[in-house]
Amino acid sequence: MTESVSILGAGEEATQILETQGDFTDAKPGSILWRLKEQAKQQKGDQTVDIPVGGEFGEWLLIRYHLVDIDQLDVFISRQLNDSDTKALEVNMDLMAQACVAIVGHDPATGDKEVLKHPDDKPMVFEQALIQLLEMPIPPGPELTARDVIVLLFARNGVAIGQHGNDLVRWMRDPGKEFKPGEASALI
Repeated sequence: MTESVSILGAGEEATQILETQGDFTDAKPGSILWRLKEQAKQQKGDQTVDIPVGGEFGEWLLIRYHLVDIDQLDVFISRQLNDSDTKALEVNMDLMAQACVAIVGHDPATGDKEVLKHPDDKPMVFEQALIQLLEMPIPPGPELTARDVIVLLFARNGVAIGQHGNDLVRWMRDPGKEFKPGEASALI
């Protein structure tokens, strides 16, 4: 089957002929369909980003995030819109905790990265074991929550936590775009 496709408002030169057979498996290299199929292949993978903690850690400590499932994200959005007591930093920290898949040590000079792991080879996330591994002081009381760990990693700096969370949200908006931490972004 041959189909003529026009892009509205682009004029005659934008009309392309796409040759297809039934299930569109014979896309010619360079055609629009071929390009779309190449882009679709890129979208299938589990995308991650490493965002530096900053502060005293600089780029030596990175948090590896993946995209949050739609249902999980819906909970965050609903909570933010419907609960007048919810604080922006709490939402940021909860999203950070949900999206975190690993904590990564990074040597900025060499580019070497090492996922910090438990003895059973499971990657560490925002948990008390991470604070113990880094030999940071643990406040007395119950087991640290993910929020507690985030607060400790960011030296109780709410602005840094907010910016980190905003970097994560900005990446999630367009995970295919090159990520540059610290660029201006709107609050979550």
